[in-house]
Amino acid sequence: AAFWGVVPLTFGFDADDTTEAVIARAVAVLTERGAIASGDKLIITLAVPPATGEHTNTLKIHTVA
Repeated sequence: AAFWGVVPLTFGFDADDTTEAVIARAVAVLTERGAIASGDKLIITLAVPPATGEHTNTLKIHTVA
């Protein structure tokens, strides 16, 4: 399947949050849920700057510390 292993996550954030803060929140939520661990790689898509109402314009490959 084209989406094997993909787990989408949506969550709220403050309008003045930075991109780094949004990514940190995503990592925190996934860690709390036991979905990720140190060394895992995440594909993160988001609009930059956050809370602009724009469509996704950024893709980041993030390694969990």
